[in-house]
Amino acid sequence: MIRPNTLTARLGLWVMTLVTVMFVAVVWVVLWFVRQTVVDEAVAKVQSVLNSAILTIDNALNEVETATHNMLWNVEHHLDDADAMLVFGRQMLLDNPAIEGCAIAFKPDYYPDKGTHYMAYYRREAGKITRFDTFGDVPFTEQVWYADPVMNNDSEWIDPSWVSVYSPSPITTYSVPIHQDGEAIGVLAVDISLDKLSRTIQQTRPYPNTSCALLSHHGSFIIHPDSAMLQPGAVLRMMTDESDENLRNLITAQLNGESGMMKLQVNGEDCYAFYRPFEKADWSIEVLCPEHEMLASYFQLRRLAIVITFIGIVILLAFLIFFIRRQLHPLQQLDASAQRLAEGHFDHPIDETKRQDELGRLQNAFYGMQRSMSDFLEKIVHHRQSLEQQGQALHEAYEHAQKADRAKTAFLNSATDQLVQPANNIGALVQTLHDQDQIDQASMEQLTQKMIEQTDAITTLLDRMIAVTNVSKDSPIPKSTDA
Repeated sequence: MIRPNTLTARLGLWVMTLVTVMFVAVVWVVLWFVRQTVVDEAVAKVQSVLNSAILTIDNALNEVETATHNMLWNVEHHLDDADAMLVFGRQMLLDNPAIEGCAIAFKPDYYPDKGTHYMAYYRREAGKITRFDTFGDVPFTEQVWYADPVMNNDSEWIDPSWVSVYSPSPITTYSVPIHQDGEAIGVLAVDISLDKLSRTIQQTRPYPNTSCALLSHHGSFIIHPDSAMLQPGAVLRMMTDESDENLRNLITAQLNGESGMMKLQVNGEDCYAFYRPFEKADWSIEVLCPEHEMLASYFQLRRLAIVITFIGIVILLAFLIFFIRRQLHPLQQLDASAQRLAEGHFDHPIDETKRQDELGRLQNAFYGMQRSMSDFLEKIVHHRQSLEQQGQALHEAYEHAQKADRAKTAFLNSATDQLVQPANNIGALVQTLHDQDQIDQASMEQLTQKMIEQTDAITTLLDRMIAVTNVSKDSPIPKSTDA
């Protein structure tokens, strides 16, 4: 276990922090470039799908236009036969399975014997081709699919929102004016099912949850995954009610016939919208791709990178701990040895190392320092022991000197006391001689002899006192004797 206040922990923390920051920065940069690459590839894929969808729709529209213009030639060359229009209308559906309905309508009273409004109208109904006399509740001459081509004297695709109100199923209509002597005397109109067109588009989806929509430049959805958006006025309500500025910008760009890509949020989910107008019709196709599907490979790679980064950091941390502890092990030994030296344990040896780096040189220098200190301390111990022996000898000599001084003092006191008696005896003899006027020779000699004896005793005591005073410490102290 590494303590947090050690050099190993601090060094490992700094190295780990630096390496982690660099590692994460490199991974982030790589992921950023990978994301850009994945986005570019995904955009190219969706653009390819978008082009494919446009091509598919264009082919379907071209097929309808070609069939319509081919039939128009037959109609214009048989205008004198009203019943032939019924044959042409039915034949149109038989030859073109993609067409849901065909109407050959003429201006009022063009065929007087057929009534005011004559129209040969056939529609697929329950798997059969059925003729209908009317289309909707109002005269066809008042409906857009007839009135606009006649008024403009040109063929055109009719906005589905204007014709679907008269049809039991969502359709779009291609109307071509019928001419006689340069005058528009009727309209040949064919209907295609938007449901079939929608299924065709959905089959080209690049991702499972990708949605496709067709928007007319008149402001209505032709195809939309939400059927409620196919109702008239849905786009206007969306523009009014929607708070997302990006979504409003997307719809505006489509209405203006622009093409491009835009990132926005739909129902709280990040999405990419790709849009492009059609050349043949005033429509715009939109492909909406959820970001989590469009960039699924990037997100998967990012999760894998995060896991690998975490595992790499853990492995790197373990390696750094092992490596740093191994490299700093001599330093830890030196730290422990320094602690023992500080506690006074100079007898624990430090191992010498063969490492040639800074730590090896430091350990060997510390080893030499400890050896020098150990030798120096050994000399100090020997010197201390010698001083202790000398001190003990001095102490014993001092005790002996004290003992000798006490003996000398006792001897001097005893000798002093012994001098008193001979001195008193001499004084008494002198007094005796002074008191006697006449003393015989024998008495004089006797007194003289006593005085000499007492004087000798005093002299002997004084010699001994002088000898004791000058005697050395190791000289025996003579014993005192009585006079």
